[in-house]
Amino acid sequence: MSINLEITSDEQILTKTAVVKGLLEDKQVIVAFSGGVDSSVVAYLAKEYAKSTLLVMQTGSSVPESEVGIAKKQASQLGLQIKFIEYDEVDHSVNFTVNDENRCYHCKTLLYGFISKIKDEMNYDFILSGTNISDLKGHQIGRAHV
Repeated sequence: MSINLEITSDEQILTKTAVVKGLLEDKQVIVAFSGGVDSSVVAYLAKEYAKSTLLVMQTGSSVPESEVGIAKKQASQLGLQIKFIEYDEVDHSVNFTVNDENRCYHCKTLLYGFISKIKDEMNYDFILSGTNISDLKGHQIGRAHV
């Protein structure tokens, strides 16, 4: 499910915040977390409105240690627990090793597969991500190019 949260006025901020609150109330959610602005905003909203929130981030050779440090700091500032899943894409995805124009899509597909297992094992309701509306236009890293 995708929700357009593009905002152009103060009234839209209130309306869309109410939509997010309604979706998250009484839910246990996982946020696919990088520590960047997009996933941090989603994490903040989840913390405010969901019953419980767990941040999940991949670690491994494709994720610089500096990014892990930023994510840890951001999670701490948000007051949220972060779970790290360690793996290397080359060990799990032949598509990733091809290194084609969809390599980031293959990486994201693998990541969400791992997060989905955590969601099911821990009985969370759903997974949130910080995709921007602008990410849906044209070819963007992490989305399939067809």
